[in-house]
Amino acid sequence: MTLPFKITTHYHYTEVEPWCRDYIGEYDRDWHRIPADVAAAALFGDSAETYCFRTKGQAVLFALRWAS
Repeated sequence: MTLPFKITTHYHYTEVEPWCRDYIGEYDRDWHRIPADVAAAALFGDSAETYCFRTKGQAVLFALRWAS
């Protein structure tokens, strides 16, 4: 399944993933998390994670809550 809609957030996945399960749907069907780049986090403090969504509506809902 293709998850073409991508949104980046700096919120920790332990907060984001339960919300995604409750409001977006099933992991790897409706959404997926691409973890932060470990090197970028260590060198530059960039802990951004990218979440991918099946539909534009799911991405918009996520962005309204978690986009940073």
